[in-house]
Amino acid sequence: MDIDRVLLDEAANAVQRLEEGVAVLEAELAAIDQRVAEINAEIKDAKLARTRLLDFRAQIGADFQCPHCWVQNEARSTLEAVPGGEEILICHTCGSEYLIPE
Repeated sequence: MDIDRVLLDEAANAVQRLEEGVAVLEAELAAIDQRVAEINAEIKDAKLARTRLLDFRAQIGADFQCPHCWVQNEARSTLEAVPGGEEILICHTCGSEYLIPE
């Protein structure tokens, strides 16, 4: 076999190895793009948190509202009292619990 053929075969093999890695790299890039979008959403929420705090109402009508759900998602979520000795309010949306001192 002549040198030209050996080198051409090696070049073709190198191309094939590179092309086989494209799908993996594209999947990695898609995952990175998704994470960038998540980070941007978290940054946006963090920048809105102070404004949301100003708009938070602890009680709407007879219902107490979850501060976590409001600050994180600007969502109204009712807190419910847990039966027992201590005054504990729980949010069934996010799972936050609040111990209310007597």
